[in-house]
Amino acid sequence: MRSSSRPIPGPRSIPGAGLVAALMAATLVLGSCSSKERVTDPDPVTAGVAVNGNVVTWTTDVSTRASVRYGFTSGDYSMVAYPAAANREDRALRKNHRVPLLSVQDGQDVFLQVLSTTSGGAVTASSEVQATIATSAKMSAPLLTSTLMHIGWGDAHIMTMPTSGKRVLIDSGDGNASRSVAEYFQSVGVTDLDVVAATHVHYDHIGGLVDGDSQFPPIIEAFDPEIFLDSPSKTHFRNAYGDALTIIAAENVERVIVNRFDTDQTQPALAWDPAVSVTILNSGLASDVPVKDFESDNINNESIVFKITYGDVDFIIGGDAEFEAEQSMLAAFDAADLNAEYFKAHHHGRNDGSSLAFLNAVKPRIAMLPVSTLEYNDGYEGYISDSSGALNRIASVGADIFVVNDIPALDIPYTSGWNHNMTFVTDGLSYEVHVERALQSTKVAHGAHDCDSGYDKHRDHEGHREGDQHDFEE
Repeated sequence: MRSSSRPIPGPRSIPGAGLVAALMAATLVLGSCSSKERVTDPDPVTAGVAVNGNVVTWTTDVSTRASVRYGFTSGDYSMVAYPAAANREDRALRKNHRVPLLSVQDGQDVFLQVLSTTSGGAVTASSEVQATIATSAKMSAPLLTSTLMHIGWGDAHIMTMPTSGKRVLIDSGDGNASRSVAEYFQSVGVTDLDVVAATHVHYDHIGGLVDGDSQFPPIIEAFDPEIFLDSPSKTHFRNAYGDALTIIAAENVERVIVNRFDTDQTQPALAWDPAVSVTILNSGLASDVPVKDFESDNINNESIVFKITYGDVDFIIGGDAEFEAEQSMLAAFDAADLNAEYFKAHHHGRNDGSSLAFLNAVKPRIAMLPVSTLEYNDGYEGYISDSSGALNRIASVGADIFVVNDIPALDIPYTSGWNHNMTFVTDGLSYEVHVERALQSTKVAHGAHDCDSGYDKHRDHEGHREGDQHDFEE
């Protein structure tokens, strides 16, 4: 096991004073990308906002869900904190609210606004409150962090375990993303990995593991993982997957197949931390998932889906599972086993994933989308037409939605032109989302997701739907 004393990747303040302050007049929208407005009361009906130790308390006249956005400069918020997860207090509609701040230190000045959301989605934000954190704010448990990195296109998540310090990378974007992943790792002090996982063989999830250049070699070569997590037999082969098998053999990385129902208790490769449990919800095409005519759908439904639990806090991270795979998970597990505070939206938030039945089982309080709306060839409107259904479903179950460039909870609209890294932080009791402006480079220009450039080696990695504007399935 690697040393637990290594720097932990996680939240840093957004560079540039007043980054969010300049956007405070922006309109909050339903979910992240819907044109349907959320009503924001300019005169919030709140009372008694107080900070005791590191805990923010207040009351509302009507029952609402609670969250707190905060930072360390007036008007400049980069973090959103949520109530305790036990008994799903984070989702409860209450008049008396209590939200701990996890990323503060004794004697530190903080600036915050309390947010109260009604069952209908109307949000009120209090006036700004300044407070000094008292000495009673000592944290009771180490933090688990999971960062969704902006890598231009596709998925890439880096997790750091709370007590073992192990680092787990789930997916790595396409071949261009090895640069972005490496630059982010350098910025937070990551020099090696313990585990890498490829949720499925599509290039926008596995490419960064196997492709690179002279300055930024493939992630597997550059960061020396001990274990490569893989799914069972594939319905369709891809060159990038073949390259992965070649590289892990050359680098002496252990390849471990994980199957549905595997846990950290039954599969040693999932034993990442004694305080963290891991369950495989999906891996490979389940027997009750029909084989489709379009092979990319089959590959998506083979995606590994992880459920990770630390104390009272659960989160689900998977690949591009579509409706059929979600239905299979619903059939295989009790709904209570799928409940999670954090859900990484399947298939980049596209409309063939994140079914209402699955969301009603998960009941997420926050959802993340690992793709920029502006990376589609036809820009934002094309994204809306393909994803509005999924986004509205996610919002309808009471989740805050975070897209790398569209963060209503912090009043950052997609029109800002900024991309962000988003970190889920938990002490096992409550949790936060931290947002920072992404400074790592990417070769994919805004509004021009060109699947041809530099991908000749892997042009067969996905089929092509007639009429689809992309050469590969996102």
